[in-house]
Amino acid sequence: MPCPLELQALVRAHRSVEEKINAAIPVGPVGPNPDDYTPTKRAALRQQVREKWGVGDDDVVLLHYGTPTPSKGLEVLFKALRILSLERETPLLVIAGDFRPHEDDFHKLLAGQPKGLGVSDQVRWLGRRPMEELPGIFLAADIGVFPFLDGFSYRRSSLTGVLNWDLPIVTTEPDGDLGDIREQDKVRFAARNDPKALATALLPLIANPKALEFARNAPNTLMESFRWDRIADEYIDIYREVKKQR
Repeated sequence: MPCPLELQALVRAHRSVEEKINAAIPVGPVGPNPDDYTPTKRAALRQQVREKWGVGDDDVVLLHYGTPTPSKGLEVLFKALRILSLERETPLLVIAGDFRPHEDDFHKLLAGQPKGLGVSDQVRWLGRRPMEELPGIFLAADIGVFPFLDGFSYRRSSLTGVLNWDLPIVTTEPDGDLGDIREQDKVRFAARNDPKALATALLPLIANPKALEFARNAPNTLMESFRWDRIADEYIDIYREVKKQR
């Protein structure tokens, strides 16, 4: 199971599971390896993509990555943008993920919401992008935003993919205790399904360039839970435990 909370729910529903060997193992990041990109290459790619988007050096870009679904909380994010605009903060929100408003009723509904809130100029839909374009998108953004309605969990590959590139992250509080998962300088939590709370969490980073730079350079300690070597070790431990009981 990729999430401790899901494992707890499974045990509650099926008590026999509790007697078996089980573990909650996080989902690791996928895509290009950040270690393959030197600081010079990163800076050049960031500038290239931001110029393509028409974004200035001082503009703040929010990134939501992943296929839009009802649980992702994009409606909450659009409302948070509206609240931020009332504070005269107008970051650009870039959404990268499979988006088909002409085929999917939910996507069609989402597509019209920014205009209804008066923030359509701040929202850009990139749609599904090839894997080789993702590093440029991640590097060009300033803050990853993931307002999951069911909260942060170990199974969020979209969040870990962005966090793997050292972006500051604003997400929603876990639906329960996740042990060592705590708010930190790199990752901030907001209440779930609460546009005002999300805007409040974003505002200090958007309005203060020094705070944003500090968050970007802060230790990426949460990512340690999602490193593939650690995940591999956890799987190996499970297999060893199974072998012992045979």
